[in-house]
Amino acid sequence: MSGLSYLCDYGDSEESDTENTKPKKVKLRTPDLSGVALIPIENHVDDPELHDGRYRTFPHVRGNWASYAYFKYPRETSLLNLIDKLQVALASVGEVSHKCDDLHISISKTVVLKYHMITTFTESLREAFAKFESFELSFDSVDVYVNEDNSRTFIALKADFFSNKFLLKRSIISYEYNLVQW
Repeated sequence: MSGLSYLCDYGDSEESDTENTKPKKVKLRTPDLSGVALIPIENHVDDPELHDGRYRTFPHVRGNWASYAYFKYPRETSLLNLIDKLQVALASVGEVSHKCDDLHISISKTVVLKYHMITTFTESLREAFAKFESFELSFDSVDVYVNEDNSRTFIALKADFFSNKFLLKRSIISYEYNLVQW
């Protein structure tokens, strides 16, 4: 049988009108979901005692990561002696101080990154700083810094003018990721 003969067997349009009546919709009952486990809404409670008395400066949000960039700094005797002298000076005026366990050179403040940004942000920093040759870092002053909510004070050695050229690279990367400039 040829393809055209099937068209003849199709029938006329009157037959199809009666066959195309829509069946009545059956209303389904609402399912019982009482046995379905729900994902609890996280209500994060910050405990500063777990973090040396530090408070969050911005709320915890799922998917956001508090991030900062730094270089580890070696524990040199001369630097440790300077830190000890600063602690003695602070104690002599009645100020309590805590020695930083991980000496480092901060190249950013704490910023919020979405999880999917962490890898590319880290790679951008690595690429930017990989182009610099090793150099001797020098400091030119001791400065006091206070965080934005005035809850913590830091005593830091400020890098000299030559060393600060690295901050330009950091600022460019911060701009690319719409992060707060520091």
